[in-house]
Amino acid sequence: MASTAPSTVMADRRDALFGASLLVVAVRELAEQSTDIPLHTSVSEMTVEPNSSVVVARQVRMHVDLRSPDEALLDSAAKRLAESIPGIEERASVTIEQVQTHG
Repeated sequence: MASTAPSTVMADRRDALFGASLLVVAVRELAEQSTDIPLHTSVSEMTVEPNSSVVVARQVRMHVDLRSPDEALLDSAAKRLAESIPGIEERASVTIEQVQTHG
């Protein structure tokens, strides 16, 4: 359930957009940490609900893409991203669900 931004104290917010933002940073950092073998990352198709300036976002859907010519690097990057999710969930007080759309 969404809450109004002006009346909800920061500590009580379950801000899906904040959680999504932390995930975007984590995805970007994966690429920045890969210096020997190229790893290309992107986040796109972000949908925020509700999309209102006065309501804390209750849900964000987004597409995360990891690409590399090295399958071992892809596996490692996906594992590191998965390992970062519990910390993001805790920090933003959200739940992150992952659905793989391409294999």
